[in-house]
Amino acid sequence: MKKSVIVLAMTTILAPVHLAHADVSGSVSLGYDDNPFKLRGSLDPDGAMFSEIELDFDHKTEGGLRLKLGADVVKFESDADDADSYTLGAGISYEFDGSFFGKDTEYSFGADYRRRDKTYVSRTTGMIGDSGGTPTPDRFDSDTFSLFARADVELTDKAEFRLTVDGRDRTYEDYDSLGLTNLDHRQWSVEGRLTFEPSPNQEISGQLSFSKRDYDDREGRDLLGVLIPGTSLEYEMRSFDLRWTIDLSDNQDIRFSYGHDIREDNLSGYYDTTTDAVGVRYRYRASDRRRFDADLSYRDYSYDNSAPDSVLENEEPISSKEGYRLKLGYEHALGERDTWLFVRGSYEDYDSVDDVYVYDKMVFQVGVMADF
Repeated sequence: MKKSVIVLAMTTILAPVHLAHADVSGSVSLGYDDNPFKLRGSLDPDGAMFSEIELDFDHKTEGGLRLKLGADVVKFESDADDADSYTLGAGISYEFDGSFFGKDTEYSFGADYRRRDKTYVSRTTGMIGDSGGTPTPDRFDSDTFSLFARADVELTDKAEFRLTVDGRDRTYEDYDSLGLTNLDHRQWSVEGRLTFEPSPNQEISGQLSFSKRDYDDREGRDLLGVLIPGTSLEYEMRSFDLRWTIDLSDNQDIRFSYGHDIREDNLSGYYDTTTDAVGVRYRYRASDRRRFDADLSYRDYSYDNSAPDSVLENEEPISSKEGYRLKLGYEHALGERDTWLFVRGSYEDYDSVDDVYVYDKMVFQVGVMADF
């Protein structure tokens, strides 16, 4: 989809909406990233300054119609402009209250569109990705259209259940003429999340989901990575997520989390992956004008039956790795409480069975965010 079409679609959605009745928020920031392309140390990656602009628009009518728009644009200095990215999104939904077996329920039905654009830089070479010498910078650019239905059921005054069913259609840049596999696919998912409060200062939530993905025209591979003619690749994915939040006092809380994801293909298992992740987040509100948060997470993402290689790099944006990430943030109100100065920093360090995917990076960012 062309950018002009996206802009026209957004304008059409916004036209009948009175901005005075909408929630609009945004942020502008400057930062430094010492390894924008997540390259291994032997490639001697250079750091670069960047700017980021985020905008979000949310409007809900009295009749239950909801409109959402969002944009996130990241621009790096000229020597690292291949790290530039933008994401555009638009959504429309209808929400209404009802009941489910006598329980108060909020229903929501809607559609979303999302455009993601970022240059593909090879982790092997540190240069723009290519196939047979022909550059493929738009390899992972995508357009995604999705439909969803959701029900939030209030089981008791301390427990609620959310059921979500959604389907999506995602299309990528066409590089079939270069012999690269077609990544276009359709996927549907069903997810259930139970949230309850065992005590006034605690909340526990658990989520289970199942997804099925069918590729339009993508052959599978055997365990040696060789294409299997006449096949059609499919994925089945299952995930489990558990979160436990504890209010330590009126102005601070801590959350522990664990996630387990499994992906299986319908052929040899070449694309099978397992992901385990644990994390802890701490938030402290020093006053109405000052707040601090810290987030530490560990993630182990691995291919079960194959090793990272050039085939996988041309088909997956991420390859086998395990490691941790630490994020710190501080926010300070400026004048009115809906305008904030923020300072953020993060450090991540990942290992892998292949040193191509071993990297560490540090990011520092300062900016202003506001609600209008």
